[in-house]
Amino acid sequence: MTGNVLLKDVISIPERAGTEDYVLKLTEGVGTGRLDNTINDYVVTEDLAKAFEDALDLVAAAVGDGASRASFLSGSFGSGKSHFMAVLYALLGHNATARAKTELQSAIASHDPQLQGKKILRLAFHFLDAQSIEQCVLGGYVQQIGVLH
Repeated sequence: MTGNVLLKDVISIPERAGTEDYVLKLTEGVGTGRLDNTINDYVVTEDLAKAFEDALDLVAAAVGDGASRASFLSGSFGSGKSHFMAVLYALLGHNATARAKTELQSAIASHDPQLQGKKILRLAFHFLDAQSIEQCVLGGYVQQIGVLH
């Protein structure tokens, strides 16, 4: 069997892995010093580029006519919902690293007239440790506004 290359010799394989190794908490992914890393590690597929186009359409329409809009993001555990939201958070904050992603150039260009220069209040929540929706959303809102202002 001389000459066979083992997978462990080609890539690093951890001895143990848990869900914490694969799941991003949105609040951590957009945290100080983490956002650019989150964006750099993010792979944008054609379907994701379309999803960003749709998300930016919704925000641009709300900014354009001043009407409230709502949407939801669903997917199975570990499917990338928080990563998607972290990149959207970055785009809405005009983050240079997110704006430089080649695969997002079309979505960015088509929405820049409506969104460029706009200050959008972006709040990040995760419900993993929450005791109630109210505690998470209202408490998180007060906490984040306190930090921002």
